[in-house]
Amino acid sequence: MKFTAKTLYGLENVLAGELEELGASDIQPANRAVLFSGSKELLYKVNYCSRSALSFLVPLSGFRIRSKEDLYKKASEVEWSEIMDHNSSFSVAPVVRSELFTHSGYPALIVKDAIADYFRKETG
Repeated sequence: MKFTAKTLYGLENVLAGELEELGASDIQPANRAVLFSGSKELLYKVNYCSRSALSFLVPLSGFRIRSKEDLYKKASEVEWSEIMDHNSSFSVAPVVRSELFTHSGYPALIVKDAIADYFRKETG
């Protein structure tokens, strides 16, 4: 599995070294983050043992979009009931770097609406 570890600016190489020591593979420092691969067990291990990671991102789905309508449609197609149930609370914490969206809050609202509408269709 592929993961992203978020960190503070300037600590990317420190975090990459920690991840390597803990057994991660395909390590790639990025801007305020480090991309890496490993098992679910490794994710738990680095979450517990890392001193320089702020949080970890686990991709739930991936797709390309060309418009806000594409984002809504693709987010609606994710099988959210395999991840959570209709009684779960959730939040969308966007990390956006796109010419389509000038403010990260807007795509977060689109995804939130897609998830809520998915469960509304599932449960009535």
